[in-house]
Amino acid sequence: MVVNCIARKDSELPVTLLELNVIAHVLMTVVVYSLWWYKPLAVAHPIQLRKPSTRATEVEQTEL
Repeated sequence: MVVNCIARKDSELPVTLLELNVIAHVLMTVVVYSLWWYKPLAVAHPIQLRKPSTRATEVEQTEL
């Protein structure tokens, strides 16, 4: 597809929006695939994220 579009540009023929759309989707798929390459698999123990306590800010506000 990329070679086809390059050949069309080289021959001074127009490249259709469908061809550009397909190339854009392929490029984005490659980007997403590369970002997911090192995704952790089969995680045995979850990591729990907790919201920090707001008790300290409540005490500071009452002292003002």
